[in-house]
This record gives sequence, C-alpha cells and structure tokens, in this order.
Amino acid sequence: MIGEGLNDLTSMETGEIKEIDDNLIDMVDIEKEQPVTTEEELKAFEIVKNILDSNGRDVTNLAYRDNLSYFNVIDRVITNWFLRLYSDREEKNIITRLDVELVRKLCPVFKVENSPKGSGLSRVYFNNIEDLRGMENLIIACFDELKRN
Repeated sequence: MIGEGLNDLTSMETGEIKEIDDNLIDMVDIEKEQPVTTEEELKAFEIVKNILDSNGRDVTNLAYRDNLSYFNVIDRVITNWFLRLYSDREEKNIITRLDVELVRKLCPVFKVENSPKGSGLSRVYFNNIEDLRGMENLIIACFDELKRN
C-alpha cells in the first residue's frame, strides 16, 4: 500500500510535482503571522523620541522594529536596541539592558525586576503608554549606555 503511493509519486511528471510544491508553499505563507504595529506602539516610539530629542540626544538614526511578541526601539540596526516594549500583555512592561539596581534608582515609583534570561537585564512594569513620560531618566540612561558601547 505504502509502496503504491510512492510509485504514484515517482511516476508524476515534473510539472505536477512543482504544482504540489507551490501549493504547499502558498499554504505555509498564509499561516505565517506578521507583526502588526499598533497605535500604542507608535505612540510609545514618539514619546521616547521626544524625550531623547528634548534632552539633546541625536535621534537621527532612531527607529523601531516590531516583532510578534515585542516592539524594539533601536539606533540604526536591530542589534542596537535599547528598549524592548511589551504592550500587548496584561502587565505592560519594558526590558532594558541596564542593571536592575540602577533601574530601580531611575524609576522609583515603578515595579522593577530582573528580566527573563536572554532578554536584557531589567524589566519595568507600567499601566499605560503615557507612563513612559515618567521614565525620562531611564530612557535617557538606556540610550546613553547604548551609545557608550
């Protein structure tokens, strides 16, 4: 029985096999999820950009990169991220590359903890995107640290 199926497959013409492959590729493409950048994420980016610009930082190369699970604020290239925003969760938070103790000093009114392994060093929880305005010192410190390295 299994052998018969293989014989049928091997007897197909090359064009028929290509058609099957193209259909499988189309099915896989349909199933791939693409990140959707929300208004909230764009607002967060604008807040960060405005904070940095109003504090004399060069924001010429500031950009963002959205992923399925988080939103990166970057300088030039994706590996130069300095804030990672998780706004689509019950507990909104940002991940930074700064030490958790320093972040606690910079954000004394926010809940701060170690970030998950492999994803920065510290995590700061907040209620809404406007709370980022209260993290001005943190945002500047994250950007400055990136520029030093």
